[in-house]
Amino acid sequence: NENLDKRKKRGKGKNNKVKNHVKKNVISTPVIIDDDEYVESEEVSERPKKRPRRSTAKQINYVELSDDENT
Repeated sequence: NENLDKRKKRGKGKNNKVKNHVKKNVISTPVIIDDDEYVESEEVSERPKKRPRRSTAKQINYVELSDDENT
């Protein structure tokens, strides 16, 4: 039990999210290999809200670049 407490303190709960992301990555690897399973990958991508959230962050960066060009 003490080991679990130490792990929680290390990531303050954030570690849990990182571990989840790694697990999703592992599942994504086999999905790409199987063309038939590729369609299922869309459903898995819809589950994690972190994937679409990253896309938004990238878009904001793009806008900043456009602003620089306009100036």
